[in-house]
Amino acid sequence: MNLKNLNAKYALVNAGFMVLVAGTLGFAYNYLSQSGFSAGTIGTVMSIVSIAGVFIGPAAGDLVDRSEKITQKMFISASMILCAALALVLLVIPQGSVLILPVIIVAFAASTVGMPLLNGIFDICRRGVQLGAQEAFLDCPSREKGQYLGDGTITAHAHLLLTGDARMYKKMLLDFAASARVCPGLMAVAPGNEMQEIADYSCQYPEQIMTYYELTGDIDTVRQLMPVVDALEDYFDRFRTDGGLIENVTEKWNLVDWPANLRDGYDFELSQPIGPGKHNVINAFYYGLKKDADRMRALLALPPRNEAEAVRRAFIAAFRKEDGLFRDAVGSEHTALHSVVLPLYYGITEAEDMAPAVALIRERGLCCGVYMACFVLKALVRNGEYDLMNALLLSEDEHSWGNMLREGATSCWEAWGKDQKWNTSLCHPWASAPIILLMEDVAGIRPEKPGFDGLVQTPHAPESLGDIALSFGTVRGVVHAARRGGQWSLTMA
Repeated sequence: MNLKNLNAKYALVNAGFMVLVAGTLGFAYNYLSQSGFSAGTIGTVMSIVSIAGVFIGPAAGDLVDRSEKITQKMFISASMILCAALALVLLVIPQGSVLILPVIIVAFAASTVGMPLLNGIFDICRRGVQLGAQEAFLDCPSREKGQYLGDGTITAHAHLLLTGDARMYKKMLLDFAASARVCPGLMAVAPGNEMQEIADYSCQYPEQIMTYYELTGDIDTVRQLMPVVDALEDYFDRFRTDGGLIENVTEKWNLVDWPANLRDGYDFELSQPIGPGKHNVINAFYYGLKKDADRMRALLALPPRNEAEAVRRAFIAAFRKEDGLFRDAVGSEHTALHSVVLPLYYGITEAEDMAPAVALIRERGLCCGVYMACFVLKALVRNGEYDLMNALLLSEDEHSWGNMLREGATSCWEAWGKDQKWNTSLCHPWASAPIILLMEDVAGIRPEKPGFDGLVQTPHAPESLGDIALSFGTVRGVVHAARRGGQWSLTMA
């Protein structure tokens, strides 16, 4: 998938901005020197310029993201015109005049704020997936170097859309199927000798299989893996109580999110072994496992177990509070973002409780890890909240892909910022959800039938993005999509 700077002409625009940035700094230094300002004054000016760019850039970007009238193209054009105009003003200001200082500050700040945010987000996510896709989908190429099952929910999906090549995705599914020889509940890392087990990740395996099928149409692999999923479901059923929910899954780590400081105060003891009792996140994933396992059986014309609805009702009975939100655990009154997002994502939340759930997401934003952010954005999409999804995707808050760019990212990171984890990996493909969202939800392109046998499009790209051009891979060829003057075109070649 290649996002062509929202408009093909933006490649030249970006090059022009680089010239403006470098030229403005050089011009500023030389002009100030020749005008008789001291070295100390020049240093102060350069510092003010940098600070102005830091504050003006995010503020201006946020203005464009929220506006329905200002488009990226309009904003970039205005920034360049302002830079050129201020350069002309410098030519007529008397040498040594104090007016030179504010003009240079504004000129440099204007030359740095016009970079299209969405292009940068896509670029760091694409590069993260590229660097992580080696002999397996590595969580990062510099530390654990392991293929993590839960990471694959995002990374494998994004990789297939970037390349159109399903072989790595299929290999990942088979790698984890092979780990069932160690534990029918699946390992968290495979292949390899790192014996990690994460319950949240194992429950996502049937969903990964169904996503693979929707993107490839490969029903034979679904049939091959059905016995593995049967045994996986049986494994988690061992922890099911008479009330219908699971508890004390102490054999595996209950992750919820990572790093731990991005769990939004989730009120349950998650150290290994976990605390006693029932908690929200693992049961939401358990419901997802049940639901997707039956989807596989329906596809293969096998008898369903029909247990998902009972789990959903038990979940609501155990975790719903009077305000319509879900508590983190039985006995707790706290609601973390995760405890609202996963029920929305999997369709547990009742229609009358949608409004308070969405309101909580709007209030807290992405106060979670980058891994859980994929579920946040997809939960909003599944419930028709496209404006909020776009706002969070293009946010430049502390917890955003925009913040990664602000801190100098060249690939997507393990956390939103370098200081949000003591050993943050600066290349972590599990943060590549924007690739999926851009194709499937912003541009709104999906397969009409499994394996991209035909295309359907329901775009939800805000008008503020202006013209858009993108391409992405499928097992049947490359899809090209573009929006020009508000009209979309869609082809596959």
